[in-house]
Order: sequence, then C-alpha cells, then structure tokens
Amino acid sequence: MSGAIIILALVVLAFLPAALAVFWFRHRKLAMPLHFVLIFLASGVLSMILALVVQSGLPQNDSYSFSRWTVFIDLFLRISLTEEGAKLLFLLGIFALIRRFSRNIVIFEGFAAGAGLLAGFAFAAVESAVYAAADSSVVLLRMISAVPLHGACGIRCGLAASGFASKPRSALGRFTSAIVLHSFYDFLLPLGGFRAALGILLALVALVSSAQSIRPSEL
Repeated sequence: MSGAIIILALVVLAFLPAALAVFWFRHRKLAMPLHFVLIFLASGVLSMILALVVQSGLPQNDSYSFSRWTVFIDLFLRISLTEEGAKLLFLLGIFALIRRFSRNIVIFEGFAAGAGLLAGFAFAAVESAVYAAADSSVVLLRMISAVPLHGACGIRCGLAASGFASKPRSALGRFTSAIVLHSFYDFLLPLGGFRAALGILLALVALVSSAQSIRPSEL
C-alpha cells in the first residue's frame, strides 16, 4: 500500500507544473476552457505513449564509441523526432477538430502556445513518473530539466501545429527548432558536469523565451 501511495505522490508531483501553468494562463489573461485544458493534457499523455511505442520498434544505439556527431544524429532521429513528432501529430488533430466543431474557439498563437505547453508538461509528467518508478532519485533532476525542456518544445509544436496550413515554412521551422533543442539537451545531459548544466540551462532559457508567446489574442 505504501508503495502505491509513493507512486501516486510522484504522479501528482510530476503533474504539478501543468497545474501551475493553468494558473499562469490566468495571470497572462489567456482564457482556456477547462475541457480544453484536459484535452491538451491528455494529448501529452497519449503522445508519450505513442513515442514509446515507436521508439521500442527502432534500433537503439547507446554506445558513445561512435563519433559524437553520429550520436547526435541518433538522438535527433530516434528520440527527438519521435517525441516531438508525436506531440505535433496529436496537436494537429485536436486543432483540426476544434476548427471543425468549435467555431467559438479561435486558435490564435497564444492559445496554440498554451496548448503546446500543457501537452509538453503532461508528456514530461508521464515520462518523469516512469523514470521515478524505476529510480525515485531522478525525480528532482527531471523536474528541473526535462519538464522545462518538454514545455519549451511543446510550445514550439503547438505554434507549428496551428500554422501548418497558413504558414507552412514558419511552422516547419518551429517544429525543427523543437527537435534540435531536444537533441542538444539529450546530447549534453549524459556528459555530466558543465555540459550537463549547460543542457539544463538551455532548457530553462528556451521555456522562458517560448512562454512569451502565451498571451491573449490581439483581435
């Protein structure tokens, strides 16, 4: 029973950033109905599951005996592309459904960025819970690094998903930036020391800068 309580507490802790994000939306005067909040959180959970399924079917290379460039490309294709691609796929589908059935909701940039942030935080929450179940000592590291990373990448995916139809080149650039950011983080973190700290700082700075897109519509 105690083990189940610990796991539940870890899950609640992992979802805390998503809860704080909702309150922050109010501070930024971004109105997002509760049902959409839940939908975007669910998209992050489903994105994590989809990415995990895809990654399980791909060849894995954990050896650093190869060149660092080869390792970076491996991380780019096997980890970053699958995880950010899963986020983008679900957000594209949700935005398409919103445009089709919820005409009272306008998907402007601030709304799309907020949706991406929630999806990214939910993705990180599930991923952190999985890691914590195996080793609870990694929870703090995940909270201060992977959570802002997935939040920042989620915002980029949200903005990309909202603009693929109207501004495909800009959308592709935003999606690519999410993959590159994720790849650099994954490349730097295992190196330890200053380079790991640089990866964490990169994630934090990316989140703060990306979050400036979350604002009410100017229309």
